Amino acid sequence: MSVRVSVRVSVSPELLLWAVERSGKSLLDLTESIPGLGNWISKKTSPTLKQLQSFADKTHTPVGMLFLDTPPAEVLPIPDMRTVKNRDLTHLTADLLDTIYDSQAKQDWYRDYALENGAEPLDFVASCSTGTPVQEAAKNAITLLKLPLTHQEARKYDEAFRVLCQRVEETGILVIVNGIVQHNTHRILDVDEFRGFALTDAITPLIFINGQDTRAGKIFTLLHEFGHILLGQSALDNPTLTDTGKSDKNDTELWCNEFAAHTLIPDSLITNITTRELNQQLVDNLARQTYTSTLTVLNRLYGAGLLSWDKYTTWYKKEEEQALEYLHNSTPGSAGGNFYNMLPLRASKTLTRAIITSTLEGQTLYTEALSILGIKDPEAIDHLAKHLEVA
Repeated sequence: MSVRVSVRVSVSPELLLWAVERSGKSLLDLTESIPGLGNWISKKTSPTLKQLQSFADKTHTPVGMLFLDTPPAEVLPIPDMRTVKNRDLTHLTADLLDTIYDSQAKQDWYRDYALENGAEPLDFVASCSTGTPVQEAAKNAITLLKLPLTHQEARKYDEAFRVLCQRVEETGILVIVNGIVQHNTHRILDVDEFRGFALTDAITPLIFINGQDTRAGKIFTLLHEFGHILLGQSALDNPTLTDTGKSDKNDTELWCNEFAAHTLIPDSLITNITTRELNQQLVDNLARQTYTSTLTVLNRLYGAGLLSWDKYTTWYKKEEEQALEYLHNSTPGSAGGNFYNMLPLRASKTLTRAIITSTLEGQTLYTEALSILGIKDPEAIDHLAKHLEVA
């Protein structure tokens, strides 16, 4: 009778710990779900190849990387503009990296498609610099995006965000909104790690918004990333609740924050306000009117000279604490709902329609379309075609 022997493989504890950190999960949680992990790290024993594959799957690590001598130096493919505020942002999680790589693949596909269909460079991309007055850039953006929104167009923040995403896509920018990695509800994106990023390109610029953010936060980040495209710079961001006065931000981030604030709350809305009128109700009403946070409103009021520094910082700190408490006490969601309603948001409605059209016309293989959209069922292509009314 033959005896089946499990072949064990030697893996560096340093690589195991690197994979744990990269996964964004705690060592305790992974030790509980992966029997033997503690012994592998302490070198009391080694995993079998099957066990190592399971560990790689749970940490979202390419298994080949675990056979290296030392952890690889993974480099962020776009400039990192995130503000380090009592948080270590030096390591990169697999969720963040996979989201950027997936967005780049979508952008590459759509660039080829757009060029084949006669697309030309967008004139507003890289049309500004940090020396451009934000009032001037905001005025042009307001015209381009047909702002401000009226309450006939959108009565709630969610409605306003959807309309804004549509208006931004109409300019030629792809907009992806997702709170998870592709469609994996077990891989929720951490809003503390990033709120959005911009992939600037003359033909097909792309904006990604972390769907786990607050309603006002997503709207602000959308305009912030739009600012990066105007500057012609790709960037990974975590706009810290719209405070443009933070000293730890660079000139680019300050400009994009101010641009977003001036676009959402133009000067015309605050020029007639007097210091005697300033109270919580006015701030709350102005935030609702402009679909922004009270933090953005306070920043604009301070910038207009209607608040002293002391009153601004005291009031801002109170509002910021409330906003952060709300954000961190909220249960992370997967942006659930009807799959065929959600997919065009998670993959850009413009890009989804283009892929469906190209596939039905025979220009793109079903396998490639499914890969770009991150889905497995070929029948989903036909369902999406009907849902999006693509002939």
